[in-house]
Amino acid sequence: MKSTKDKKSEQSLTIHPLIKETILALEFLGAEVTEHWKSPESFGSWHIVFQFEEHILRLVFDGKELVYELQQKAENSFSPQDWEPIAFVRVQTEDKLSVYDEYWWEQDKWLKKRTKTASNFFVWLIETIREKCL
Repeated sequence: MKSTKDKKSEQSLTIHPLIKETILALEFLGAEVTEHWKSPESFGSWHIVFQFEEHILRLVFDGKELVYELQQKAENSFSPQDWEPIAFVRVQTEDKLSVYDEYWWEQDKWLKKRTKTASNFFVWLIETIREKCL
């Protein structure tokens, strides 16, 4: 039986390149990544859980809908699986943003925040984390 350490090191060898780049970008921001998961059976969907400052956040990529969603841990929940939406952006391909519409979860509904241009989703991710968490 493999130990947890062996499983983690084996998983890190097969990690998707975009997930690796995202983890590096998050660590550069000062975040601590605590979990990452990818499902080849779900159109390549994946998520990364991380802590930034006092916030526990999750970045989810929906491979079917081509949407990135930034979520925060639900504050008043007893379930570790409860997350609250912060923002999402729809993309044309998994690793590229060009012109995109950004939506933020405010007042219990999705509100269109802005239409922007960015070189890739890292710009969106870093700007959103800084704006919503600092």
